[in-house]
Amino acid sequence: MRKSKQRLSQHFLTDPDSIRRIVDAAEIQQEDLVVEVGPGRGALTELLVEGPGNLIGVELDSGFCDCLRSIFGGRLRVINEDVLKVDFRSLIPNNSSESMILVGNLPYHASGAIIEKILESREVLRRAVIMVQKEVARRMTAPPGGKDYGILSVATQLHSLPVLLFDVPPTSFDPEPQVYSSVVRMDFDGEPRFRVRDEHMMFKVLRRVFTQRRKMIKNTLVSFFENDPEACRRALLLAGVNPNDRPETVSIPQYDSICGSLADFRGPMGGQAG
Repeated sequence: MRKSKQRLSQHFLTDPDSIRRIVDAAEIQQEDLVVEVGPGRGALTELLVEGPGNLIGVELDSGFCDCLRSIFGGRLRVINEDVLKVDFRSLIPNNSSESMILVGNLPYHASGAIIEKILESREVLRRAVIMVQKEVARRMTAPPGGKDYGILSVATQLHSLPVLLFDVPPTSFDPEPQVYSSVVRMDFDGEPRFRVRDEHMMFKVLRRVFTQRRKMIKNTLVSFFENDPEACRRALLLAGVNPNDRPETVSIPQYDSICGSLADFRGPMGGQAG
């Protein structure tokens, strides 16, 4: 059995109950293309290959790739690559009706970047069931009003329907990490929960307010309104936001309304606040 590599944040899930619950949550159908991120020693893979769907494993560690090919043979297509460099769209054959489901125990050090890639690939994904650090899962699913709510919450909830399924203790891994993990399911089919007018501007606003999240929102947004406090105050009130509130209390529709007021304030020839 190959040892884990600390530089790759390798902590292998060994608990059979957690493995079964992840596979069950994926709800894989016969016509699905299943992509497992970081199959490692193959504990989750072993259950996936026994079920429906066509399975691809994306594994960065070449040693594990050799082991996986030896164990599973033609039942598993192994891609020896960093998942951040894989074009998920290219994995679906031309003219195929396959939908893609992604599963995996994401490495802690790269979970943020992988979640971003998953969201960017939402057009070809039907569902993702991923294990991440517990605090990351809380941030992904947090509603407005708490300390966990932030840019990751908005990005995840804008482009998917995320549900926190269950927590996994350190004793379920080899080697044991120093933190708890959690499993999150992200669904991409169906109508979007939120529609926004200018996503680029929204995230520009979000980056500004959440880098100064302890400040009142009127103070962090005023520069977008050419330092006109009254214009900023009117935009916030129009969105139903108390100007004295902090960023974590503002919902996605309210941020969209703020961006709409900002577009109206600037007009077609408006400037761009940095």
